Amino acid sequence: MDHQVQATDKDHSFWEREDVYLKSLFLLGHSLSILDLSLDLFVSETSIRRDLEKLDMQLADYNCQLIRYNGFVSLEGDELACRHFFRNRLIEKYAEQLNSHQSDGLLAFFFDQENVEGIIKAVQEASDLYAYTISEQYRIYLILDLLIATRRYQQGYLLRPQPLPIGQDMALFGVYPFAGDLLSYSLNRPVDTLLPEEVKQLSLTILSVGYESFPSENQQFVQLTKQLIERVGQLSGLDLSHDTDLVKMISNYLRPMIYRLKNGINIANQTTEEIKKRYSILFHVVWLASKVLSDQYQLELLDAEIAFLTIYFEIAVEKLENPLTIVIVCPHGLATSELIISSLRRLISHYDHLVTVDLSELDSSVARQADILISSIQLKDFPLPYVLVSPVLTNDELDNIQKLYLDLTKGNRKVLSIVHDDYDAKQALLKDLIKHEVYLHQALTSQEDCLRFLAQHAFSENRDNPGYLTSIIQREKMGSTSVYTGIALPHANPEMVGRSQLSLLTLKEPVIWGKNRVKVVMLISIKKVKRSYIKRLWCTFIAKLIMKPSLTV
Repeated sequence: MDHQVQATDKDHSFWEREDVYLKSLFLLGHSLSILDLSLDLFVSETSIRRDLEKLDMQLADYNCQLIRYNGFVSLEGDELACRHFFRNRLIEKYAEQLNSHQSDGLLAFFFDQENVEGIIKAVQEASDLYAYTISEQYRIYLILDLLIATRRYQQGYLLRPQPLPIGQDMALFGVYPFAGDLLSYSLNRPVDTLLPEEVKQLSLTILSVGYESFPSENQQFVQLTKQLIERVGQLSGLDLSHDTDLVKMISNYLRPMIYRLKNGINIANQTTEEIKKRYSILFHVVWLASKVLSDQYQLELLDAEIAFLTIYFEIAVEKLENPLTIVIVCPHGLATSELIISSLRRLISHYDHLVTVDLSELDSSVARQADILISSIQLKDFPLPYVLVSPVLTNDELDNIQKLYLDLTKGNRKVLSIVHDDYDAKQALLKDLIKHEVYLHQALTSQEDCLRFLAQHAFSENRDNPGYLTSIIQREKMGSTSVYTGIALPHANPEMVGRSQLSLLTLKEPVIWGKNRVKVVMLISIKKVKRSYIKRLWCTFIAKLIMKPSLTV
């Protein structure tokens, strides 16, 4: 079929005219003049109105509608629903053409030919970069969603902000960087300026069409990945070295990550900030471990990149001991379920998943696979057990749910607590920070001897910098760092520190350090850092050391 509207052709069926309506309403953002349509398509205004009534009936299934005013008609409805209708209508009408090599002409009618070619190329190049294979059969769905999202975004029609389901769908965040790069290319906008809702929706498309990640052929990436996993294991006490999926995900992620870092591309946005907040402890473990990557490429890893590396490790950790999924049936809108969720959040761990489903979705896989299913109404003929509660949970109902929850979680929290428990994480991180830099019962006789000894035994990244020792001595001249408990806490200028470390020295005999006699010296060498968690960690440790000078953390 020729999609160019010919003025000489006076016999347009609704099937053919519909494409003109769809393009104008969904892609051009026009309010359509019924009179102009009648003149352009050589049919009566009555025929145009009948056409629009047919289109309106189709839109009703998506809770969208056509608004008529003073001889004009425009589209109204939820943005995501509008996009889904347009995509599904094109596939419904032209499935055979779209799934064959005849799709170019069809797409060119609705979209700019150059844009079509650019997006097809972008999908291929991004797939190669991330080592993803997308089925040819379903690739057209991804291309259509990209084309539609791009055009609607450019017209100013944006998706409504919605809470990102961090923790509910870890797979979504596994493909989030891939989706971000695709959308960034399509819109010609930096990744960090994209709306998270747009990237999330494209991520869902990628998951729905399906993709396969094939192992990286770059052995350097594979080796670096194994080193990173080993380092995270040392810091967390978890053995993830046998997780082949983790090796594959991270080694495939490294190539686009390094490309972005070398080209100054920052993918930070609301999503990466939420990941940092929700998985704060694991994020900082990965941050410390990522030195194996930054050393190799002489690149400073950005927080956003570490956030997505954290997601891959979180997926691996959750595979060791699966979190529970607690589903709340939502019969009367969000209000009732929100009351229940608010009460449950005080009972359950933050790494278990609270999910709401509509009553109409009760037969979905989510509801049927729930560890605990909770409903405020009777579920007739539902074959699985569920907990019936009041819209406002009573104390007895809370006790019942808590007992059920504790029965399910008994003995099932040891692994997850390692990377989610603040105390355990602090112990691991501090032990790594001090590492082997402990020198006991040294026969040194002066403050300067102690400083030079510790500087000479520091990491090469520190001791090879002449300004390192100089900054330590200059700090002491500004004021003694000793305290009355017999401890000195000298520290280097963060600008002179190449690698963070703590060095501990004990003396056979006390030395005079300012106004105090000192027998324990802790040299603090902390690279300039903005992470409040790490700062709090160091402050907590030093405060304990001052109050009780022992070698235990």
